[in-house]
Amino acid sequence: MNKRKNAAAIFAVCLGLLAADACKPAAASAQTGVIVTPTSRVTTQIQLDGKSGLTQIPLRDLARAIGAELTWQPQNGTAKLRKWSNVYTFTAGQRDYTINGKNVYGQKLHEAVEMRDGRLYVETAFLRNMSYAVEYEAGQITLKSPLSAQTEKVLLTGNLTEARRTAMTLAQGRLLRSEYPPLEEQASEVSDLVFMFPEGEALRCYMLFGNKAELVEFKGGYPVVIAQGHIEENEQSFRQLLGGRTSDTSGVFPAIEKPYLAYASHIFGEGTSRSSLRVEPDGAYTSLGSEYLIGGELSRSEGRIVYTLDGEKRTDSRTKW
Repeated sequence: MNKRKNAAAIFAVCLGLLAADACKPAAASAQTGVIVTPTSRVTTQIQLDGKSGLTQIPLRDLARAIGAELTWQPQNGTAKLRKWSNVYTFTAGQRDYTINGKNVYGQKLHEAVEMRDGRLYVETAFLRNMSYAVEYEAGQITLKSPLSAQTEKVLLTGNLTEARRTAMTLAQGRLLRSEYPPLEEQASEVSDLVFMFPEGEALRCYMLFGNKAELVEFKGGYPVVIAQGHIEENEQSFRQLLGGRTSDTSGVFPAIEKPYLAYASHIFGEGTSRSSLRVEPDGAYTSLGSEYLIGGELSRSEGRIVYTLDGEKRTDSRTKW
């Protein structure tokens, strides 16, 4: 009888231990993987949480993959990730992070940043806050461009007209990034928004509005301001810009010795004006066409609205970023 009791007691203890193990959260498992972006491929260590299904990767490898600058401050356990003009600050053991020193929207990570083997790990889901599309499968973390496949195809391989129209739309939207803190601009009710594309190109353009000029270049699917400066808003604006006479300049405006196709637009009340111009390397320009619409109806026009110069062929087509 005592033997049966002892056996039953041992069996109960074993069941209790098994139940306790079953209740423990699944430990994070590590594996060698790769981060793939539109422009890079970086080998990394991936931590996969068996319970939540979240993946974490070393912040250092993430910075390499997306071309960001990373600085580590061991005295307070914080890391600063600089991408474009934004600085993201993470602290070991915390879910909160800041953007440019602020946490305006109460942003939090799902899991706290962790220090493992001397490296700081952050969840890959954070990249969605930077507008990346993130996918994980079989040890590969893929960061896709924020563009749809069709939009990317038009931008990279489409003809100049459709590619430039797409580029102008994207440069005015939420995906616009800058390598520098934005300049203040002064614009009036009659200021035009002007895009200037170098001959043969759709992936690089000047964008002018009011007294501000920016050089925008597409990188990995993002329109990025790589140079900016102030100009005087008058008939000599093109000459100032192309002659290297900007003020408060950040970055470098390169010398581009070829003509430009310029497209200008302006909305005033129920009216809209559009114009196409040819701009020479020295800033001289000639009108190619203009339209004035009231309530969506054409009021008057001269010449033609075009998005290419006569005989112009695209020279910057590519199959990938």
